[in-house]
Amino acid sequence: MTEAFDTHAAYLELTEDGRFTPEQAEVMLALVRSAVTANVATKTDIELVQKGLEVLEIRLVVQSETMESKFDYKLKAMESKFDTLKAQ
Repeated sequence: MTEAFDTHAAYLELTEDGRFTPEQAEVMLALVRSAVTANVATKTDIELVQKGLEVLEIRLVVQSETMESKFDYKLKAMESKFDTLKAQ
């Protein structure tokens, strides 16, 4: 888990010894806050991805079962033809 960004500590550090004016520090921190929060997934984002993955999993299971049924059907048909040819 990532640590929260301490804006107050950053503000104090930026304004220490007059390196940045309070206004400059506030602008800088607002930009940092926007950049950090723009790339953070929310709980809702994660839930949507999970639901999407669940749907994909169900579709894959259905497709694999369908393919298995088709394979079994064709295999039985081939075995039947083979048995017929072998009996002749």
